[in-house]
Amino acid sequence: MMRAMIRSSQRGQINPTVALLLVGLVIAGVWVWKRLAPEIQDVIVEQAIPLAAVILTALFVIWRVVRWILRRRHVRQERALLLAQFQQETAPGKRFDLACELVELNEYRSEGLEGESKD
Repeated sequence: MMRAMIRSSQRGQINPTVALLLVGLVIAGVWVWKRLAPEIQDVIVEQAIPLAAVILTALFVIWRVVRWILRRRHVRQERALLLAQFQQETAPGKRFDLACELVELNEYRSEGLEGESKD
């Protein structure tokens, strides 16, 4: 319990080592940039940065699509589990609780629950 309180009290604070490391990286980056030849700087600005931006954008889109697919799969599995529990349950109170969980999991839509809505 004490460990949880310590962790929550440090929320929002940055580790001083990480802050110093970031400052050091920025200073080193500026130092290296100033010592690069102008031709190399032009190549970096005109080609490497736009290419990196395109790659990062593509990776972000792929990441979002994969998360969306995994989320839908998880919701479908959980809905199938709740439907199976609902069908096996005989107590009316527990059936009502399971029905409420199903409706909430299904985001208050009836699609996917049509077979069970007759009960």
